[in-house]
Amino acid sequence: MTRLGWLCVMLCWAPQAYAEASTEPNGGPEHHTVELSAGGHAGVSLGRVCTRPASDVVGCMTGFGVAGLHLAPRWRAAAGWSFGALGSISWGAIDDEQGLNVWLAEAQARFHPLGAAAIDPSLGLGAGVVAIQTSVPAGELGPAGEPVATAAAFSARFAVDFRLTRGLLLGPELLGFAWLFSGDTEEFSRWPRYARQLGVALVLNVTWLLDPP
Repeated sequence: MTRLGWLCVMLCWAPQAYAEASTEPNGGPEHHTVELSAGGHAGVSLGRVCTRPASDVVGCMTGFGVAGLHLAPRWRAAAGWSFGALGSISWGAIDDEQGLNVWLAEAQARFHPLGAAAIDPSLGLGAGVVAIQTSVPAGELGPAGEPVATAAAFSARFAVDFRLTRGLLLGPELLGFAWLFSGDTEEFSRWPRYARQLGVALVLNVTWLLDPP
């Protein structure tokens, strides 16, 4: 066969070989590309919360619990990697009179060591912003109010998803987080001031594969 003949064979065979290598035997893609997770979470933050209504009066407490809901769309860039965003709202209280709402928005990246397997463990990192709104009742020091504090937020998580059907997964997740509030109690204020918050949470995720293979 002439060189021109071999060149024609290679040009005709290469696209077909690439398509066969990048698909499953059934002709579909190796993994899904779009997924949507939703669920609930409950956790505890171990940082301090302080008020300083006067120069000689400082009140601090350590730790508060939260529980809430979250939604997280993700793009499976490859079998072993996914990227996306997470939004959540949580509710809690720092004492019997002061409740709080927590809003969180993060960008996330996850590594899936087993690829698109029926049991899908993953390690993830996130970065974003957190806002805490505290409900302060009226008292001798002033009227009621709902001050809002914001800070940078970071997280690390380990999750395991179990495939229930072709397009549905369910699994738990262990989450560690850091909220970098300033915690400046030198300023006189009856509003709560949050120090850096470190905490953990347990999460339950339901994940829909919007384009299952």
